[in-house]
Amino acid sequence: MKITKTFTDDTQEISYVDKNTFNTVCYAPEGKTMKLVQIEHYVEGKKIQKFRKKPVVIEAVQWNGNNVSELFDFVGKGLLVGKDFIGIETLEGHMKISVNDWIIRGVKGEFYPCKPEIFDETYEELTE
Repeated sequence: MKITKTFTDDTQEISYVDKNTFNTVCYAPEGKTMKLVQIEHYVEGKKIQKFRKKPVVIEAVQWNGNNVSELFDFVGKGLLVGKDFIGIETLEGHMKISVNDWIIRGVKGEFYPCKPEIFDETYEELTE
């Protein structure tokens, strides 16, 4: 359900409501268009908090389709190699990896795969 309120200063508040989510989007007039000035998200009546990822240095190796020994040196016995399959043991169980996926060692020594697009958006190479 969409609820729209327009205030005397021409600010609009548009709320989108379903049974689990309540989103409020506030717009302020800017010429002939409305400029987004605020978004608030609510789930089950509670405002969702925002967090920033801490700057943590990780170690990672990218699977290029040919570097099984490099992956083994990095992951150890958690590397799973089959006839048509390569994967790693994670906290969530066995996960298949694809060529160009990154294998990341987490802050507690755990391993998990990461798609290259996500890796590129999340991490930058540390130059020492």
